[in-house]
Amino acid sequence: MEMFNVFAKPTNDFNFMLKVGGEEVFVNGEKKLAIITNPDIKEFNDKYISTAFQTFRGDYVYYNGLYWMMWNQVTVPRAESYKGLMRQAEHDIIFNLYYAGVTSNYLLKCPAIIQRTSDYTPRYDKMMTLVDSEIHVFVKDTSSTRKINNLVGSNQIVIGERNYDIVGVSYEKRGYLDITCRMSTRNSGTDLVNNIYWSGEKPADWQDNYDLTFYGREGVTPSKPSAPDQLQTNVGAITATIVNQTDAGLGVITFNWSHDATKSVYSGFNGYKLRLIKDGSEIASLNTTSVSQVFSNLDAGTYSIEISILFTTYGVSEGSFPQVSEVFTITSEASKPMPPTDYVTNVSNLNITGVGETSSDGDGVVTFTWNKDTTAEQYSGFVGYELMRTYGSNYSEWSAVTLDKETTSYQWTGLYEGQWSGKIRVKFVNDGIVTYGTYEWFGIVTIQDNFGGSPW
Repeated sequence: MEMFNVFAKPTNDFNFMLKVGGEEVFVNGEKKLAIITNPDIKEFNDKYISTAFQTFRGDYVYYNGLYWMMWNQVTVPRAESYKGLMRQAEHDIIFNLYYAGVTSNYLLKCPAIIQRTSDYTPRYDKMMTLVDSEIHVFVKDTSSTRKINNLVGSNQIVIGERNYDIVGVSYEKRGYLDITCRMSTRNSGTDLVNNIYWSGEKPADWQDNYDLTFYGREGVTPSKPSAPDQLQTNVGAITATIVNQTDAGLGVITFNWSHDATKSVYSGFNGYKLRLIKDGSEIASLNTTSVSQVFSNLDAGTYSIEISILFTTYGVSEGSFPQVSEVFTITSEASKPMPPTDYVTNVSNLNITGVGETSSDGDGVVTFTWNKDTTAEQYSGFVGYELMRTYGSNYSEWSAVTLDKETTSYQWTGLYEGQWSGKIRVKFVNDGIVTYGTYEWFGIVTIQDNFGGSPW
C-alpha cells in the first residue's frame, strides 16, 4: 500500500474536478478551464471562479456568452485552487483616444463595470452650488487604457444616450482603473447610435479604427452578423466635381462619398456597386472599395449615380436599396462662344494672408483666397486658374501653379521672411490650344522672422 504524506499538497482532486466538471472560459482571451459557482444573490451579477492558475484583479473573463471582470486579487492558492470573485461587465464603453493623440485604432472599446457614487453630488463654484450625478467606470489597467489619462478634463464618454465628462482616473486598487465621470450636457456632434463622443468632425475612416483587443478569444474568429435583407445604403452626402474639358462636350465627373457605417457592423463588407445614370438610363456599372470614383469622356447631359453596398457573406450580393445622388449637369462647351482674346479675369474678394517663420528653414506660409469667376463659365473651355506668387518689391522671383475651376484658395508653404504678393488669371483650353485672361493682383503681405535669427 502506498504511504500517505500528510505534509504534501493535495493536487489531484481539483485537477480531477476540472476535467469532469470544469467549464471553458477565456481569461484575457486565453482559453482555460475553470469551475464556476454562484454566491448569494446580490445587486450585481457575481460568480465565484476556481482555477488552477493565478488570476488578477481587472482580468477579463469571457464565460457563458458574457464578459466578466475579476474583482479581487487571487495570487495565493486556497489548498489546490485559486478561488476568486468575478463580476459581470454589463457595459461596453468606447473611449475616443483620437483626442489623446492616437492616430490609428483610436476607438478603444472596453467591457466595463459601472457603479454610481450617488444620485447627486454637490460641487461648489465661486458663484453657486452645482449638483451633479457621478459614476465610477471600471476597466482593465493596460498600456492602452492608461491613455485615458490624457482625456481627463477635456473629453467625454457616452452611456445610454447621455454624455459624461471624464474627471479623474484612480489607480488605488491594482489591476483596474477607477474612472470617475460626471454627467454632462449632450453634444450635438456626439454619435448617439454608436455611443462615441466627437467634439468636432469625424475622420473619414473612423469605422476602420476600432480597437477590439479586449474582445479577442483564442481560436475564435470574431464574428459579425450578416447584413439583413432590405438594408438601406447610407453613405452620407454624395458630392461631385464637374469639369467640361473640350469643345466637343466631353467632360469629367468625380463623385465622392463617405463609407457606410455597416462597413464595421456586418460581416462580408466588400465595397460598393456604382451605377452611372445619364438622362435616366444606366451607361456604366462597376464595383469599388474606394469612396471616390472618376468618370471621364462624358457627353453633355444630366448625370446621377446609384451606390449599393456589396457583401460577400453569401457570394457577392448588393445592399437591397441603393442610395441615389442628386442630378449633376455637364454643359456642352460647343454651345458656348469662344472667350475673347482680351478676356478680363473676373475673380473677386481677393485676399492674401501670411504666417511668419518659426525656424530658419523657411517655414513661412502665404494663403491666397478668391471668389470664382462665374463669367468665365459662359465661355467655351474654361478649365481653371493660373496662380503666380512673387518675392520682393521688384517682383523678380515668380512661381506658378495651375488649379481647377472649383478651387478658390491655395496655400504656399516653405517661404522665407520678406514681402510676398501674387496674381491670378483664368485658363481656357479649346482644341488643345491654351489661352488666358488678364491678371488680377493680390495685395502684399510680409512674412515676419519669428525665431530671432536670419535665414541668410
